[in-house]
Amino acid sequence: MGPLPSEESGSPEPSGDEADGAESDSDPVCTAGPSADFLPALLAVAEVLERVVGQRQAGEPPPPRAALSEIRALLQDVDFEELSPRGRTFLRRILRSLSDLHLLPDDEADGRLERTHKAVLTRWRQGPDPGPGTVAAPKRHMDAPARDRSSDAATPITGLRGVGPVTADSLATIGIHTVADLLHHLPRTYQDRSSATPIGSLEAGAYAVVVGNVDKVRSGRGRRVRFLEITLSDETGTLLATWFRPPPYLFRAFTADTEVVLMGRVEKKGSTLRMNHAEFETAERADGQDEARGSGDGLHSGIVVPIYSLPSGLGQRGLRKLVHRALSDFAEGVPDRVPGDLRAQLGLPTRAEALAALHFPEGPEDLPVLRAGKHPAHEALLWEDLFILQVALLRRRWALRQRGCAAQAVASSDGGVSLRDRLVAALPFELTSAQVRVLAELDGDLQDAQPMQRLLQGDVGSGKTIVALLAAAPLLESGQQVAVLAPTEVLAFQWWERARELLEPLGFSVALLTGGQGAAARRHNRSMAAEGRAVLIVGTHALFQEGVSFRNLAMAVVDEQQRFGVFQRARLLDKGASPHLLAMTATPIPRSLALTLYGDLDVTTLDERPPRGQVTTAVWPEARRDAIYQAVRAVAERGERVYVICPRVEGAGEGRAAVDTADELREGVLQGVPMDVLHGRMDPASKDRVLERFRDGRIAVLVSTTVVEVGVDVPEATLIVIEDAYRFGLAQLHQLRGRVGRSGRGGRCLLVTDRETERLRILEDIDDGFKLAEEDLRLRGPGDLVGSRQAGAPSFRLSTTPRFLFLLHEARDAARDVVERPDYETQDELAPLRAAVAVRLEESAVTQAG
Repeated sequence: MGPLPSEESGSPEPSGDEADGAESDSDPVCTAGPSADFLPALLAVAEVLERVVGQRQAGEPPPPRAALSEIRALLQDVDFEELSPRGRTFLRRILRSLSDLHLLPDDEADGRLERTHKAVLTRWRQGPDPGPGTVAAPKRHMDAPARDRSSDAATPITGLRGVGPVTADSLATIGIHTVADLLHHLPRTYQDRSSATPIGSLEAGAYAVVVGNVDKVRSGRGRRVRFLEITLSDETGTLLATWFRPPPYLFRAFTADTEVVLMGRVEKKGSTLRMNHAEFETAERADGQDEARGSGDGLHSGIVVPIYSLPSGLGQRGLRKLVHRALSDFAEGVPDRVPGDLRAQLGLPTRAEALAALHFPEGPEDLPVLRAGKHPAHEALLWEDLFILQVALLRRRWALRQRGCAAQAVASSDGGVSLRDRLVAALPFELTSAQVRVLAELDGDLQDAQPMQRLLQGDVGSGKTIVALLAAAPLLESGQQVAVLAPTEVLAFQWWERARELLEPLGFSVALLTGGQGAAARRHNRSMAAEGRAVLIVGTHALFQEGVSFRNLAMAVVDEQQRFGVFQRARLLDKGASPHLLAMTATPIPRSLALTLYGDLDVTTLDERPPRGQVTTAVWPEARRDAIYQAVRAVAERGERVYVICPRVEGAGEGRAAVDTADELREGVLQGVPMDVLHGRMDPASKDRVLERFRDGRIAVLVSTTVVEVGVDVPEATLIVIEDAYRFGLAQLHQLRGRVGRSGRGGRCLLVTDRETERLRILEDIDDGFKLAEEDLRLRGPGDLVGSRQAGAPSFRLSTTPRFLFLLHEARDAARDVVERPDYETQDELAPLRAAVAVRLEESAVTQAG
């Protein structure tokens, strides 16, 4: 939709830095009537807009404001109190986008109507409004610490002076629901407004602060919209400042001979210097003599000013004042989760002091480190988040150890030959020395009286799957059950096929449980698990849903475990009597980082890959796509297989789409080559059919999204082409590259891109996942490496500091000391820490499987 006008005035709602008056919470729409369904109202609005657009195109426009009146009448029956904040905000935007339609030129009005109609239809297709209880997740910026949910600052945002229902709804759309959320919504950057630049020294394109006297004020209507313009001068020159669609208060802000401070980006047209939509302070306001609008608080000029990511309808000035008010009224309510003696020993500021330093820095000296997220206050918040995470993980591990383990890994034998020996004998290859070593470690865990809690990480193709199946063999042989949890149906199906191939000839049944199964199949497989007829049960997140039970679950294997939260793992483990846990990941994490990220797990590394053909990687420019696909044709004609990976499924958008790319290739350079498409929106049966055809050679080229990233094993695949490779992280590209070269023939990986090749060139030189992870850690910090989906990892968005690993180890050492204190559960000083620990584990429970 276009600009959002204020319905009362017929002029646009203030936005950006001129939104000084955006704190008003009068709601022009909220005349709640009888409850009505949200979707029928939206559909009726869309029909009105479609009719009006058609009338205007036919040269028969309806009377001015007729559409607005009709739409307002349609929305009168919608009970705004029964909508989510996002739903209420959306309907307000619809009305505001139409409120000044009669003031616009025809071409601009037509564009506004078409955009509004499209927005309404798009929202209607998204389905029902989730209702007032919906809580949007906070947006995680690079430097956003974990929110404090355990203090007085956790009061609803409406408890802050100046926040009414409209502003609260606006803030809720970016995940700010409490005062604590607002306090932890850190600036995305900063502007230095501590010194002014003479007008004669201004440079086009630069951000500048200018002080001068108003020589002239004029307003009017241009070809399209209303405007307000002032001429500002000092001893060195003259500057024009213009505001288009100015809100009413702006016309009263300037008078001749007034001294004004302007802050904005400089433009130059001919010999004239200009600023458009500059933020400003008049001399009176800067001196604190104009308190009517709350602007004389010294927050906007003469200092280093924070710049925030904004919700719709709230400007920088308005948000800045709300943050300042929250610090003044609530920051002291943020409890100290770090014991006082420990904080003093480490010289850490309190959380409130660190937040104040980041929202309102004292001077420009620290600007470089503030903008880079490396300020000592950033480090203090990061240290505290890491400390709380480590206490949470260590306490969870302590609790698991207290429960003991009922699983018995004492295998019976059949004529002196164990199930594991029979499985090894059936393998078409020999185990690597690393696999033998890891199996011995797992055997030691499984024979212990405590439940195993181990993370097995290994590079792509290192043989983790077979290690897990062999480790499970003694449990299966003794009549106990093992569950395998996979993040995708494709990977679950791969596990199921591999397990059936090995176990069923030896008399052990394997069941598959996924969300995409039919009701009859799901009931059958659930009964097999509950009655113990299936000893190995493979599934997706359907495994830990209610209604799934096991006769005697002895071990859970969680593949690609970084896609699951701590509590999702726990929900699966709760289905047995303290079963063992083997978590696995093919996304290598440097050991120094992994040992600390997974404080509740022992870490084992499978650091050797079976001998296979070499995979070479090359970065190719977009301009050479024809040559790339000629190579694809040649590979396909040799009887080998090819993957083509695209970042999106289909339709308009940035980056190549799999469906559209497949159509283009079929009709072009790959005409006649057997080809099909695979993506996550397909039903499970269709995915299985496509993969089966690809494996047996009926499909030579598979155009896919990243759904094949893990678990797809096709030895005949020797070439993978990754379109728009710059859109993927190094770890993900390495995973995709692992789909080829899974036989002695080796393979090639071609990274196609029209930009950013420096990072991608690393893949040309490094094919070891652990070395690649170290390089990723060095280049981008651990925030990108660990990902927000891992347990506890959201707080690592502050991790741009090069001292991250030092802080992480220091926090772990401190956490170990605190957890081992005998008074941990009773000491009053530790009550805020215990509350924060409980919340941290609770938050990780909402992480969903990928």
